[in-house]
Amino acid sequence: MQEYIKIHNHYINKLLYKFICDDLSSNTISFDKSFWVTLSDILSSLDKNRNTLIKEREAFQNKINKWHLENKNKFFNKEDYKSFLYKIGYLVPEKEDFKIKTKNIDDEISSLAGPQLVVPLLNARYAINAANARWGSLYDALYGTDIIPNKGKLKISNNYNQNRGAEVIKLAKSHLEKYFPLAGYSYHDVKNVQIIGSKLNFFLSDSKMVKLANEKQFVGYIGQKKSPDEIILEQNGLKIRLQIDKLDPIGKNDNLNLKDIKVESALSVIMDCEDSIVSVDTYDKVSTFKNWLGLLDETIQVKISNNEESFIRKLNSDLEYVLPNGRINKLKGRSLLLIRNVGHLMTTSSILDKDKNEIGEGIVDALLTSLCYLKTIGKSSNSKSKSLYIVKPKMHGPKEVKFSVDTFSII
Repeated sequence: MQEYIKIHNHYINKLLYKFICDDLSSNTISFDKSFWVTLSDILSSLDKNRNTLIKEREAFQNKINKWHLENKNKFFNKEDYKSFLYKIGYLVPEKEDFKIKTKNIDDEISSLAGPQLVVPLLNARYAINAANARWGSLYDALYGTDIIPNKGKLKISNNYNQNRGAEVIKLAKSHLEKYFPLAGYSYHDVKNVQIIGSKLNFFLSDSKMVKLANEKQFVGYIGQKKSPDEIILEQNGLKIRLQIDKLDPIGKNDNLNLKDIKVESALSVIMDCEDSIVSVDTYDKVSTFKNWLGLLDETIQVKISNNEESFIRKLNSDLEYVLPNGRINKLKGRSLLLIRNVGHLMTTSSILDKDKNEIGEGIVDALLTSLCYLKTIGKSSNSKSKSLYIVKPKMHGPKEVKFSVDTFSII
């Protein structure tokens, strides 16, 4: 049985009310009566517009269904069908080209090309794993997938397969030679690496010194100049970390003592409130947004049990490294987080109108998304631009897009 608090023209589920008042308040944000009254008026206006749009959807669908029934078993003429869709207003004429002039956009959105994950926000462990997917092991990717055939002497077994491991290192160094070539030599020939002055230098077995074919690809290191723990290279804005450790079981058997290669992988993640989760009631809704809050303020963590052992999984920290000029800089340890709110069609029992009808769930998502952001804006390192990225799905035409823009602006 869900319990509600009557505020102005709406009924607020007690769990949601408590979450907002207790978890999302701060020294600068409080939720007094005027907040709830104003919110109730906003919800009435927005949900009225949302219902109008949903009725338009239904009208379109009825006309489209009727057309298909009337034209059943007839030759399908694409142009006739398009004309019909324009006539009923489902398709609308394109307007003049325009430019989007949004400011404060992070590089992961504006200029860097890389993979993006989608993960259910209701599952805290999945959300943490995805946020930490900024860096992936090239060795693990090669060893554990069918890039290398899983058969014969290369077959994956319960124990480490040295033959497969050797093939992993061979392919990984081929990758380096393709995208970060040395001037006239192979990474298989390198025995040592040092930073001398501001330059990266590789040494062969005969002490001959070799440089990168493009020395600008060297962007920094971790550790000491004479014996770095990591070398950081860059290609097309994406970074790669050569991890060196002569004591590591893998590194000690490599000519360069290379224990792994970390590649910049999932640059961004959509934390999903929609298709990949089942958010049935207010308890699920609050649980989902508690995870969003924990991701933003970087407090989220989960205890993982494996047989008799257990450990705490939490968010990766950013990495400090040294630029070639000696200054300290930071590498992002996590993917840029976006959040997907539900579409216009969905409703939620978390807030009911004066007639006790469910209101638009997307409106509630926009509210909670924004309040979590405001609570954490001073703490979160998610966005360097201090921006909030909301993915809004399943919008049918410019009217519904405008409704989303209006919702975000008003909220």
